[in-house]
Amino acid sequence: MAGGPGFIMPGSSMGMERTVIDEGLIRQAVIEDRKPVKEEGAQPTADDDDVDEGLDEDFNLIEIDSLSLSFQNIFKIDNLQGFANLTKLQLDNNVIERIENLGHLVNLTWLDLSFNNITKIENLDALINLTDLSLFHNQVNVIENLDALTKLNVLSLGNNNIKDVENIVYLRRFQDLRLLNLTGNPVCREDDYMTTVLAYLQHLHYLDYETIDSAQVVKAKEDKQAQLLELEELEKQHAQESAKAVKKQLFRDALQKANLAGVDDLFDEMIRDDAEIVRLQQLPGFKTVLQSYREKTEKTVSEFVERMLTASNADQEEFALFMGALVKLHKTNETESLERIRQFKKTQKKTLGEFTSGAKEGVPDGTLIAKLAESVQNLSDDLMDLEMQCTEEAMECINEFEGTVSRTTKANIEQMSNFFRLLEDLERVYWEDLTALVHGLIEKYNGSSASDNPIEPDTTLSTILSEKEALETSISNSHNNHLERILKFGDEVVDRATKSAERVSADARNKEYLRNRRRVSEIFDLVQQLNTQNGIATSPSVTK
Repeated sequence: MAGGPGFIMPGSSMGMERTVIDEGLIRQAVIEDRKPVKEEGAQPTADDDDVDEGLDEDFNLIEIDSLSLSFQNIFKIDNLQGFANLTKLQLDNNVIERIENLGHLVNLTWLDLSFNNITKIENLDALINLTDLSLFHNQVNVIENLDALTKLNVLSLGNNNIKDVENIVYLRRFQDLRLLNLTGNPVCREDDYMTTVLAYLQHLHYLDYETIDSAQVVKAKEDKQAQLLELEELEKQHAQESAKAVKKQLFRDALQKANLAGVDDLFDEMIRDDAEIVRLQQLPGFKTVLQSYREKTEKTVSEFVERMLTASNADQEEFALFMGALVKLHKTNETESLERIRQFKKTQKKTLGEFTSGAKEGVPDGTLIAKLAESVQNLSDDLMDLEMQCTEEAMECINEFEGTVSRTTKANIEQMSNFFRLLEDLERVYWEDLTALVHGLIEKYNGSSASDNPIEPDTTLSTILSEKEALETSISNSHNNHLERILKFGDEVVDRATKSAERVSADARNKEYLRNRRRVSEIFDLVQQLNTQNGIATSPSVTK
């Protein structure tokens, strides 16, 4: 086998041919793992060959939970598909340069990548069940990309190239981490290495092959008290920001389900995309007018969203009840059908037994098979009747649900239409307030010589106000752009709601149609199978 056993120094393949993980290598690894442990000096036996030969028959990747590919001169992680239940993987003492192609091994709890040439920790996000990870004796510079491994209990990173103490701070997020090995890294030579680890990683029990003394932890926390307080404050802020982000995402997910995605950003996007704002925001008092518009809009949006999310939750509950009713209906049909089949098979077994006994005695009763054939037809009719009844009841259920969806959708669309009319009204109020502001400024500009607060000539503001027609055009364009944006978004939301309702109804009908076709096909196949069984019973080979 290429790259056979033998210690391989990381960073060099020692002139050996680099190995690719293939079926042969995996098969050999499984064989070795299945061989019983022998005492030193014991001779091979015939049982060893039996293990090798038996593997051809029961080699099933799904059943394998542990795989050792150590000391094989492997240079790339690949071809490990199919190990759905693998929990332990050893790839130590090879020449692997990159962590890759492990994402599908989601049940891994133990991964050994020690003694390789890995420079970066990466591509482990999917291994959320990992508790033990070894990257001992590689070329890793930074502890990173382990955030998803929240169950991490043992981490071995000794003999790498980790220098920065920030790597230790990174490990604070792993609350289940109990054993850490960093020995042999440059960071270990820092004067306060031990103090930093013990102060920051308070859940550790073992560090660099030694048990941690609780008294050491207390002293380390005292020595690093100022830094810990600062770090804890930062972590608190980060936790609050994360919670806020999660809450916002949940809110947006709810809006998506309610066909309202984007409604919370409508105002900001409308103002951001308004090309006239650059000119208008230079007017004194504009920010006050805009802020008033924003506050009124946000209040209106908030009230609307609250009503619509309540309606959306009610719709989802209604859908859950509908699906529950269908499932119950289908389950009842299935139970009754299986009972009919069970009763038939009981009769079939008895009838075939009587026919076979008579055939052995030389007096086969052909009427028994005829009766059995009739029973098969009756069973087929019964099953088809049950299925027809189930389908009719399912369609009644779907029709009733569609009626409910139609009514709620109509009510929702009416609320949406009212909401967008309110937004249009708020936009008109904003336009009127802005127009009044501009007219007041123009009057002040025209009579600035007699004003207590004259508008200085030759300024940006005086230039804008002197171009009255252009300014009024800007206000008009801004107003029209806002109205167009509101109307367009309103049409999109209504369209989403309409299509969503249509999709729900169509999906329900389509699934019921496909279920019915499958059940009819199953009944047909069952009848064919039963008739074939009865035909075999009357064949010469049986009646002799």
